Amino acid sequence: PPPVVPLLLDLQGTGAALIWSTGLQYKLNEGTTLGLTYQSESSFKLDGPANATLPGPALLRFDADTRIKWPQSLGFGMKHQVNPKNTFSADVIWFDWSSAFDSIGISLNATAPPSFPDINESVPLDWKDTVSVRLGYEIDLGSEKTVRFGYVYHRNPVPSSTATPLIQAIAEHGFSTGYGFEYRGVEIDLAYALTVGKDVHVGTSDILGGDFNDSRHGAAFHAISIGAIKKF
Repeated sequence: PPPVVPLLLDLQGTGAALIWSTGLQYKLNEGTTLGLTYQSESSFKLDGPANATLPGPALLRFDADTRIKWPQSLGFGMKHQVNPKNTFSADVIWFDWSSAFDSIGISLNATAPPSFPDINESVPLDWKDTVSVRLGYEIDLGSEKTVRFGYVYHRNPVPSSTATPLIQAIAEHGFSTGYGFEYRGVEIDLAYALTVGKDVHVGTSDILGGDFNDSRHGAAFHAISIGAIKKF
């Protein structure tokens, strides 16, 4: 179809990818431990059905292949026990977004009607590499009770020209707190996190169709975690 024809696409995909990682740890002294870790890129090929609605309305059915990568990363970390009750930790992690999120490839092979031409699309992303800084502080309250605080800074990797609400990764600051205790032999951990960032304004979007031209994107995320560990 001509590129000016709007398309409503409902796409699903599942897949798996093998990755590998390696790391080392060095005990600097009784209170300080250093660590280094590398994780490889994970390249996914997601297979699944897709339904496309054209003006008319006309419904088309496809077999869809979506190609997406998660970036390789290299991290350095430190844990320092200030005293028997207080522990400080810090991580610095580099993410290779520029190689992984350069674009997302989508291939649509028509099944109904079978005479409809296949569609091969590449959605530009052009993300930038980032370095994430993560800080944590843990206080042992005694009687198997622990309180934790955390902060993460992750620079926005998304250029304004390809910002889209489909991939909300523009939040830069993360704050978290947690509380751990033991109940009848089970270790319970509760945590809350808030992630926020600046709004992003899009002038002329690099994504075809003009859907995101002259738009503003904002995002905030709340997360609650409950964990339980039983040791045997």
